[in-house]
Parts: sequence; C-alpha cells; structure tokens
Amino acid sequence: MAIMNSRNRALAALFQGKNDTICVGAVNQTATVEQMDILGVAFPEAHQDAVAMSKLAAGAVHLLGLDMARVPFGQTTEAEALGCRIDYGGKAALPQVSSHPYKIGTAVKLPFEFADHPAVNRTVGALRRLKADVGRDALVIGGVVGPFSLTGALAGTSEVLLATLEDTNQLAPLLEMSVEAAGILAQKLIEAGADAICVEDMLASPDMISPDAYREIVLKYEQRLFSAIGVPSILHICGDVAGIIADMANSGASALSIDAKTNSRIARDATRGKVALIGPLSPTGVLLYGLVERIRQEAVEAAEAGFDVVAPGCGIAPETPIANVKAMIEGARSAERRSQFVASRPAGISMSDGPLFVRYNALSRRPALQESGKLSSANAESPSDLKSAELHEVVEAVTVGDQPRTQSAVIAALEKHAPLQVVEEGLVAGITRVSQLWDSGRYFLPQVIRAADAMEAGVVLCEKKIGKALQRKGTVVMFVAQGDIHSIGKNIVRSLLSANGYEIIDLGIDVSDERVVEAVRQYRPILLIGSALMTTTMSAFPRVAANLKQAGIELPFACGGGAVTQEFCNSFDLGIHGGKASRAPAIAAAAAAGAGWREIRSTFAH
Repeated sequence: MAIMNSRNRALAALFQGKNDTICVGAVNQTATVEQMDILGVAFPEAHQDAVAMSKLAAGAVHLLGLDMARVPFGQTTEAEALGCRIDYGGKAALPQVSSHPYKIGTAVKLPFEFADHPAVNRTVGALRRLKADVGRDALVIGGVVGPFSLTGALAGTSEVLLATLEDTNQLAPLLEMSVEAAGILAQKLIEAGADAICVEDMLASPDMISPDAYREIVLKYEQRLFSAIGVPSILHICGDVAGIIADMANSGASALSIDAKTNSRIARDATRGKVALIGPLSPTGVLLYGLVERIRQEAVEAAEAGFDVVAPGCGIAPETPIANVKAMIEGARSAERRSQFVASRPAGISMSDGPLFVRYNALSRRPALQESGKLSSANAESPSDLKSAELHEVVEAVTVGDQPRTQSAVIAALEKHAPLQVVEEGLVAGITRVSQLWDSGRYFLPQVIRAADAMEAGVVLCEKKIGKALQRKGTVVMFVAQGDIHSIGKNIVRSLLSANGYEIIDLGIDVSDERVVEAVRQYRPILLIGSALMTTTMSAFPRVAANLKQAGIELPFACGGGAVTQEFCNSFDLGIHGGKASRAPAIAAAAAAGAGWREIRSTFAH
C-alpha cells in the first residue's frame, strides 16, 4: 500500500477503509496550556479572534502530531449568533452560554443576519486559515452544535429537559431553528474548506434523557442535519451511549465519536459496517493523569478493538501534557490491526472510571407517563415502614414529581403527623426512592429535577408549620467551579442533602477559588462539594484543595461532574470521588460523624 499523508489516512478511516497505519486524531477541542505557551496565543483570545483561533488549532498537527485539526474549540458559535450572551472565561476555559433568551413553546424564526453574524464569520474565517495552514497534509474539521444541545443553550438546559416530559411539540420550533442554524454554519464551514463536520449533541446523552426520548425527540432532527451535510460527518454524544448507539448509527453520520464509558464491543457490534468509530480514551482518567505506559496501552487496545480513529473520547483537557498525547499516538501506531474489525475487550470492562454525581449506566427503558404528563411510580419499590396513607401519598407525589400534589399531600399529612416525621418518612423517603430509580436507569435527569423541585416545595411547608427552619445535622458548602455555569448536578445533590437534614451554603456557579476558601473559613462546614461539568474547569479542584491546605484547613472535599474520575480525585489531598448522586447523603453522614477525608475517600472508592 502506498504511503498516505494524514489527511488521506483520516478520510480513509472515516469511510472505514484500509490504511497504512492507524489514524490518530481528536474531533473535539484540542488546545492545551502547553501549546498556548509555545505558540504565544491563548484562551480567551483564541475564542474571539479568527487568526488566534486558527493558529492555536493548528497546534493539534504541528505540536501534537495528530492527523486532524478543528475549529472552534467550544460550542457557542450558533448560540452567540442567535442572541445568547457568552462567558469566554480565562486561559484554561471554554466559552459558555450565560443567558437563554428564548422561551419554549413560542414561535421563533432564524434571524436574517445569522449567516453573517460576527461569531459565524469568526469561526468560518478561522477554518479558512486553518485549511491554508495544514489542509494539504491533515484533515480539517468544522464543529457545529447538535439541534438538541443548541435548543438547551437557547432556552436553558433544565427547561428543555423538563419539556421532554410534557408536550414535546413545544420543543419543535426551537429544534427546527437549531437544525437550520447548524446546517447554515456547516455549509459555510464546508465552503471555507472543511473536509469533515463534527456535530456535538452533548445534551442528547443518556446521562440527560432516556434512550426513548432520544429516539422520539432528537434523532429525526439529527438525521435532517446530516442529510444536508455533503462531506464526511461525525456525531459526538457524551456518556455511555450503549443504549442509543444503534440509533446513532442510523443518524446519517459517517462516524461516531464515543468515550470510554461505552463498552467497546457493544459499540463495534452495533455499528459494524455502518459507521466508523472514533475514540475512546478518557480525556481525564487516561490522557490527563495517566502514566505514559498506560496511555500507550490504552491506545493499543483501542486500535485492536476496531476503532477506526484512536482519539480522546471528548475534548482534551487544557492541562494535558503534550507528551501524553504523543504517547497515545505512539501506542496506536504500534498496534497491529489483524483485520478491519477485531473483537474488543470483554463486555463490562471500561477504559476509565466514571464521574461523580453523574450516572453513566442508563438503560433503554423509559418510565411510563401518566396522562397529566407526570411520571408513573408504579414499578418503584414502596418503602415498607410508612405509617399512614397520608405519608404514603407524600412519597408517591414526590416520586412522580408532581409539585401541587406534593404540597397538598404534605398539608394533609401535617394534620396527623409532626413536621419532622413528614420530612423524614414522606419527603426524604420519596426523594430516596427517586434516587434509586435514577441509579437503576429507570429515571433520567428530567424526572429527578422535577422530583427535587416537588420535594423542596414540601420542605418549605414543613418549615412553615414549625415556624422556623428545620434543625440541621451539619453545614455543607457547595459550588460550581470557576469558569463553569452548569448547575444541574449541584442542584440535585443540594436537594438530596437538604432533604436529609443538612444546612446548605450554595455559592452558585462560576465561583472563584478565593471565594470558596473564604466561605469555608466563614461557615466551617463538615463537607465541601464542588461541581464541574468540563475537563477545562475541573482543574479548579486541586487548586482549591491546595489553598485550603495552605490555610491550615483540612476537610472532606467531594468533587463531581461529567469528567471527574476516582483517579483525578486521588491525585490531590482532600479529594473524594462520590459516585452516584444517591450516595451524597452517606458521604455527608460520614463527614458529620467526624470521619476524615482519607477515611471517606477509602470508604467510597470505586
């Protein structure tokens, strides 16, 4: 076989063709702090200036040695052009949407000026420059946001998730506009020279919605988008996508980008001969904190598992050393591919640990909906220690996430029971049941959000009956890391801990390291909890821990978010990896009992 350059090698891989060697790339964000220092260009400038963006993006080829490069680094181009405010963050941060100007259920129309908006022109201009720089030798990828994720950016993630439980036709106008916007951006990127288009539809993950919701609500819009893309295309959805991988393969994409949380054999068997597979090295558990030898081995296993492109399973963490990325390339190149498709590792074995307070074991079953749009709890196990029909009704109302029903049930229960009993045997029992349904894959984030809101409304009524706030077991300080505005995970854990009797000091989103340390000094909590959705913001956790240690403060610090792993939390003092959300009260109970961070880390280690 003739020697191929990186561009031809990548194109062949996207069409599952034969290659002279394994293709190694990254279809999500590729910029690292080390590259920024070498090239003399950094975030946030590289998000806002086409020249800086293309220069830093080219580092994926010139410095990392990957077979491909892409722009943009984040997922905000379309949202900015549609009127959302953008927080560009600092040197190690990706831009984030900080306002949601659209309402679900209202008529919308793509603005006439969208195609020529400065955000669109900036991204297109950066790709044109990137093509001129590396396009003869490497594959150039243009990134667009998937329709469901863009809808979440426009109207708010929580609001869109909850809408999947109601009349989903209300989402149609925003989904229609999102498809149109993504399609226009994709075409402009192709005209500028993009060899391929990567569609990132993060919100469509089974961590967020059920597989049935993906099939019923999202898939048809993704199919429309891919049908309009005339070059090789890639679909990236985060998390364990085993329950939707076959549907993703029917989206019209040429390739699927998946991460280490999806079983490799399931993915290969479900997509064999249909689409190429890209991934699945963990950006944090392997590339960021893994030893070079481990990285090489993971890359070998990915190549031998039949992945057409060996790559990170999501965006590269900015703190990732260049040497670690090169180790991935060396490992993949050293693999001997015995055939085009090679059986992967045994089922059930994952390439990395899972994240804190985010569930990655979603099953394909979707909870039944009642006629009112509320959830059915008929299949949930009923607590055996309920003492009355009134308390049972509280549990049921919380479980189905019906706030008015919960408030009525609590009022009725308070006529016969003490407020503390209603809280513990009604509200807490209900939210515990919801957590169990979530952990088992029978409930998804929309159901949990609704149940948490119902539970909190009930707690307010109980506190009003007492005439004061309930006595608390201890104080917990919570925050979302600096540069991160994703609060869903934090809010769910907050609800669980509040219902279980803990005083919560919620510092909110995008909280500076200094403010966290100041709050710990002020409130003297038994537990600190931090949340970060992205690899680009979770680096705040070791900084916070170091600052606390320097101040002479040692307390358990539970760190959570989509990219956080056991290995990451073990890498710095105070860090605890909490696992599923339902375990948060147990971690708090251990802290309240006086256990230190080392003991709690060991007890709750996966």
